[in-house]
Amino acid sequence: MREDDPTQFVDELREPLVALPHYFGAEIPYDPRSRRLPFGPAVTLVRGSLVRLLRWWLLSALERQDRVNRLLVRAIEQLDERSPHALDERLTAIEETWRARDSADRAEVLESTALAQAFASSDRFDGADPAPVVEMLRARRRVLLSDLSWPALAEALGKAGIAYQGVDPDAASVQRSRAAGADAVQRNTDVQLRALADDSLDGAVLMGSPLQTTLGHVVVLLRQLRRTLNAGAPLVIVAPNTDSLRIGAREIWRDPSVRRPVPPRLYAEVIELAGFGKPEVRILRAAGTSLAEDLADPKLAANMRLLNDLLFGPDICAIVARK
Repeated sequence: MREDDPTQFVDELREPLVALPHYFGAEIPYDPRSRRLPFGPAVTLVRGSLVRLLRWWLLSALERQDRVNRLLVRAIEQLDERSPHALDERLTAIEETWRARDSADRAEVLESTALAQAFASSDRFDGADPAPVVEMLRARRRVLLSDLSWPALAEALGKAGIAYQGVDPDAASVQRSRAAGADAVQRNTDVQLRALADDSLDGAVLMGSPLQTTLGHVVVLLRQLRRTLNAGAPLVIVAPNTDSLRIGAREIWRDPSVRRPVPPRLYAEVIELAGFGKPEVRILRAAGTSLAEDLADPKLAANMRLLNDLLFGPDICAIVARK
């Protein structure tokens, strides 16, 4: 054995396979003789027999293990030899396709964000009445205002003495809000909600960018809001009334960030699915034009009312619910 020479063992670590046979084949000195009388010769015989039996068993086990190891190594070599190069090339092509698709998706998201910000200067909620929203949030101490694209609402909340924090991914909107003296952060709403503790909000308003995503993501967002809202705290979603054909078929598609029109009643069902109470829909901006209904013919007047409901319904609605 070379255990008494540490430097030799360090050298053997560089080529362990070469050094292993030396240790497996090394003789371990053992003297089975007993010099005690009168049973010394008998003890020597028994010890020698046990040592020879144990050595035979260990050598058999080592030989069997060596054969198993060689068979496994050969099997691995054969599997490696049988691995077709076409499969490796196919896997490489799939990985490259995934990387290209991921890069294209990222570029699409960036372009969509830039396009939405280019049209963000127009006030989509111009003319909407913030009073119903302010009334719901009155006497609330900490309110989350997700998206700052409705300056009139932020101004009304400030005048009512309602402390709120604005969250918006658009840097220009955040800077404008901070210039007005409001507390605003540039961040996505879902990221902000994950950073908040349970039952830490007294109310929340969702509109604009947080809703411009898939309905599945909206459900996740609403469940995060339910976690952070206090019991009985109000949730307000401000959205265009796409039940009106004038809004759903024409006006809403002028916003490049819109993925699909979502009517207020569908938002109400999604809110209930997220665990909130029964929602109600309130009108924030009525249609600017409508058909005349004061006609002498009652049938014609009924038709005009039906057309007004279908074509010239409310422009903007608020879907209100409580935790």
